Amino acid sequence: MMRGPLPTFVGPRFHTTKMRRALYQSRPRAIPPSGLLANLLRGRFSRVILTGAFLADAAAAVDNKLNVSGGVLSRFAVGPDRLARFVLVVLTQSNPGSTDRQLTVEARPPADAEPTRLQFEVPEAAVAEFPGFAFFEIQLRLPIDGRWELVASSDTGSVTLPVLVTEMPQQLGF
Repeated sequence: MMRGPLPTFVGPRFHTTKMRRALYQSRPRAIPPSGLLANLLRGRFSRVILTGAFLADAAAAVDNKLNVSGGVLSRFAVGPDRLARFVLVVLTQSNPGSTDRQLTVEARPPADAEPTRLQFEVPEAAVAEFPGFAFFEIQLRLPIDGRWELVASSDTGSVTLPVLVTEMPQQLGF
């Protein structure tokens, strides 16, 4: 079927504006990239900014969301081996500039003893999203009872987490 010329009674200016709108609205629009792909395309993988941290019994990433089990720990009872096992959860934000994703965790004892230092690298996906998160399983020997401080730090700041460590009470066997 052959179509004839467009009606000319509308006027040339209105006709071209209307045609442009129709053409623009009929085009398929590309979905803008988001998340990991967008940050990769924009070159945004960068150093990590710590916005928060806490200790938990367990953590996992489920459907790109943080799933924490066991609540937030502030006390820990150690057994005769004095080992403490927990998960450090850090909340992150990206900072354009450098690509440093190092995280240092320092366990400071209550007495004047030498602190224990641990190094971790935050995954790229944790700084690609806002807000981001990462979690690390930690096992430490805490030989002294009292108030310990766990200090999670990056180049841009630190978060201090106080933990009260006590010896697990002896259970009576019947």
